[in-house]
Amino acid sequence: MNNKKRILAIAAVICVLSGSMAYAEYDPDKVIDPTNPIMTLSADGEAEDAPSVMNGATLPSVSVKEVNGVKMIPLRSVAEGLGYTVTWKGESRSIDVLKGAQYITMSIDKDEYAFSRRAPQPLGAAPTLVGDSTFVPLSFVDEIIGGYYEENEDGTYKIVNPSIVTVTEVTEGGSLVVEDGYLGTVVVHIGEGTVITAGGKEAKAEDIKAEMVLGIEYSPAMTASLPPQTTAVKIMIENQEMEPEDEQKEEFTFDGEITEISENLVTIGKAFEDEDAMRLVVSDDTVITKGNDKRVYKLEDLKVGMEISGTHSEAMTMSIPPQTAAFTINIKADADVEEGDELEAIEAEGKIIEITEDGKVVIKEDEDDMGVALIVTDETVIKKGNDKRIYKLDDLEVGMKISAKHSPVMTRSIPPQTVAFEITIED
Repeated sequence: MNNKKRILAIAAVICVLSGSMAYAEYDPDKVIDPTNPIMTLSADGEAEDAPSVMNGATLPSVSVKEVNGVKMIPLRSVAEGLGYTVTWKGESRSIDVLKGAQYITMSIDKDEYAFSRRAPQPLGAAPTLVGDSTFVPLSFVDEIIGGYYEENEDGTYKIVNPSIVTVTEVTEGGSLVVEDGYLGTVVVHIGEGTVITAGGKEAKAEDIKAEMVLGIEYSPAMTASLPPQTTAVKIMIENQEMEPEDEQKEEFTFDGEITEISENLVTIGKAFEDEDAMRLVVSDDTVITKGNDKRVYKLEDLKVGMEISGTHSEAMTMSIPPQTAAFTINIKADADVEEGDELEAIEAEGKIIEITEDGKVVIKEDEDDMGVALIVTDETVIKKGNDKRIYKLDDLEVGMKISAKHSPVMTRSIPPQTVAFEITIED
């Protein structure tokens, strides 16, 4: 399968913690098992409330059978252990394996599988019934579900489906503050034995930066402090930047109708029908606006059926539909939205130092100023003095002095980004 169907569930960045923050100490009387986050375990082994959905899992010891010279694993126990739902269809002797956007089908004695309703592809060996259990090739782990495996000394295999997280901070001590889609904020320590890779090659802890997406194999124990802490066994950098650090990240646009909202994931388009369908990860950094309204919009304001547009990250998963982080979302002006808090627009002025291809006008008051990136939408009013003519983004030029009124909601990027309500050309 192309790139081994590496499925990333890009987690939302919902908070950035201060590097000086004192994290809670390890509590030996209560730990979370991060390889099975369906439950929280107390010291006496009693299960307590915890998230109902898994993000990553580790199966420490899976027995492997050799069938016709091929190493095979029990499909149901492995898949369910990694958070998938497995359905056996007796009449057709076929199996459905489902988790989120991953929909995998295969049949007994047929060396093929179909991923998310696409054309069948070779599996490597036909699924085989051994007693009442279906066995599939060991390569199913890395080739199809995007995990990895290691052989133990006793001949069994450790199978890992890493937790997909987003880095929100690299602390002064070198630990990572990450956002796990189901466990929330987690502090991940990097130990001497932590293996770090990027693109299949060895990498270093210094290569990890904020906003990177990582696949992490957590250690078998995690503190129950707030935020919880653990040590990484293995870290895979999924979107290592190749461009210089000071180069602006390219952003891409989207436009479509919301068809589904689940947790912090907003789907536009029909997942298995529209080529341009995608799933947007909405975080606290996502700027949500509606025309020139000066109120603050939130994820809760978005509804199925709304027409939205905006910008998103270049990094996208290979799931169906692809998943990516939303930087900005603009709700169509005539959409019905419940009343919410209004805030006064913020005023800014300076010289234009850059106009990006995707409609951002970057201004600075002076060289020492961090500046601000004004997002120009179809609702942005651009004027000059008492002129009656209609000005557009194309009328703005680098070097112009302008003043602006913009949304009080700004990203934490450098420079911060915000939606421009009004721009006045001063010269």
